[in-house]
Amino acid sequence: MDLIIRGGLLAGIDEVADIGIDGGRIVQIEAYIPERGAEEIDASGNLVSMGFIDAHIHADKAFTAGRIDHEIDAPDGYLGRVARARRVKESFDVQDVRRRASRLFEMAAASGTTTMRTQVELDPILGTVAAEGIRLAAADCSDIIHVQTVAFPQEGWLDCGWEMDCRPDMRAGLEMGFDAVGGNINPELFSDAREQIDDVLALAREFGIAVDIDLDIGANGVGYNLPYLARCIEAMEFGGHVTAAHLTALSHVPEPLRDRAIRAAAEAGISVCSPGNPATPIRSLLEAGVNVTLGTDNVRDAFSGLGNADMLDTARFLARVNRMHRPAELAAMFAMCTRNAARALGLGEQLGLAVGRRADLVILETEDVEGAIRDVVARPYVIKGGRVIARYGAIDRSS
Repeated sequence: MDLIIRGGLLAGIDEVADIGIDGGRIVQIEAYIPERGAEEIDASGNLVSMGFIDAHIHADKAFTAGRIDHEIDAPDGYLGRVARARRVKESFDVQDVRRRASRLFEMAAASGTTTMRTQVELDPILGTVAAEGIRLAAADCSDIIHVQTVAFPQEGWLDCGWEMDCRPDMRAGLEMGFDAVGGNINPELFSDAREQIDDVLALAREFGIAVDIDLDIGANGVGYNLPYLARCIEAMEFGGHVTAAHLTALSHVPEPLRDRAIRAAAEAGISVCSPGNPATPIRSLLEAGVNVTLGTDNVRDAFSGLGNADMLDTARFLARVNRMHRPAELAAMFAMCTRNAARALGLGEQLGLAVGRRADLVILETEDVEGAIRDVVARPYVIKGGRVIARYGAIDRSS
């Protein structure tokens, strides 16, 4: 075999075993594998997990915080960040996006992320510049990370007030080939939320791709649209994967209405992603049986000057703010970064600690999944497609 990992504790299985890898896939999991591998890793006392999956990030605008003109005349809050981000986007070209996204992909892979879903902005400012840059960066880094793309209308849906009509650019991007189509349902924007949901579902059906929509982003419970999305999915018998990201407005909805909306999401099979947002009602969603995932969202751009694309940092932060400290709760948080995300991204049969699955793995210097969230742990090895691609937080392409 190409690689054997010896004596690690298997995350989510709680068994100590050897893992045999050949041809980029797991071919054997046994208490002891007697044969020798071309390469062997001693994982005794360490946790072995499937690689982390970042289900929501904005790679195309990462590392642009230094370009922001904070002195431009712009409103406070979300629209002010949008205005400043628009000015920054004017500096983008294909190679600029490619360089910054590649840097982000390497940073994420070094911390154990082997799969990522990134939002890609398509609008009258950029056209398909971001899409072209992300495509090149994903190809450059295909040996260390698998990247899914979401067509994302950051600037709105219709030409009204602050919004731009992003629909022609969205279609142009989708014709290049995307994994999912998204939307931006935010009460500070003005286009009709239900019309946008209808359009996004129609595009997903037309192109045969998934839906990954930013939904109900707001600091109040007025105009939440999760129940409408659930009804639409059931009415049209939409068979693809659907993810709703953020859902912060649900934290401000009266409890009976919130619970009814969450039940509707669970029944419709909608996954929910919390991109590091403490207002997403994670605990209530989990209790209702919703498939919940995590994302690192913005990395050093106009929307956040922080971020390092480290899934365990995001999980630790959300565990703290949601007061999810018990072992079962920390295990649930770990699952949001791994198997829950694989399910949401349609990769549930391809990834994981099972024979036949792709050998995308991370080894962590901790004895259990609770420690992985609770402590700041080293990652001695990250393995992509059966090859070691990072050691102790640094990319290593020598294998």
